[in-house]
Amino acid sequence: MLLGHPHALESYTRLLARHGRAREAFDLLVPHVGDGSLARALVDVAAVADRDDEAAVLLEALIPADEHRCDSSWCCRGLDTYTATGLLTTVRERRGRVDEAVVLLRALGDTWIDARDELASLLARHGRIEELRAYAATEEFGRAAWRLAVWLEERGDVEGAVAVYRQALDTTAARGHVALHLARLLARYGRGEEAIEVVRALADAPGGAEDWIVDTAGAEKSCGLVTRHVGTRGGFR
Repeated sequence: MLLGHPHALESYTRLLARHGRAREAFDLLVPHVGDGSLARALVDVAAVADRDDEAAVLLEALIPADEHRCDSSWCCRGLDTYTATGLLTTVRERRGRVDEAVVLLRALGDTWIDARDELASLLARHGRIEELRAYAATEEFGRAAWRLAVWLEERGDVEGAVAVYRQALDTTAARGHVALHLARLLARYGRGEEAIEVVRALADAPGGAEDWIVDTAGAEKSCGLVTRHVGTRGGFR
């Protein structure tokens, strides 16, 4: 069967999978695994068709064994190394091979920023919190700290979440994002004055008075107390 545009094939195979024909859908997608959207569809369909092992073999074949790193979305036959690795970690996790998924994501952490999010989320999903804490202490963009703080807040440990953000403020290169996450957390729990101080300290720091910081803080309804102290161009009255 010829379906022309990849989107048509993706829609058709997903439809087949929803109606009990997942194995047929998987077979249709196999020749097109080098296409990003179709590779994602194949991984989703594989779960329904119980063909994760086959999907893993196909994805592994698309990941260079050397130190090659793609520099465009059309490198490596259209499916870049990062996406292929991310999909492989999905399959590995689904099969209970979490340690292997962690190794894959750690290997990409320095070159693919999304791997940082994926790794932090993976550790949280599987309750590997001490590993997540260690990762949050060293991950320079604050992604792991955010995921850890969310995990702690969801379990009622607000002070623990605040402490994670405060530590990240001293170690991360993305202080603006961390500060706003902290301010929003504080505001959610009625600690508006503390939230104000967090954003004020950021805006008063060298290079901190950026419009996006003030605009984002001002737009957050949960941080309404902060907006009363925000000037028009990044300073505080």
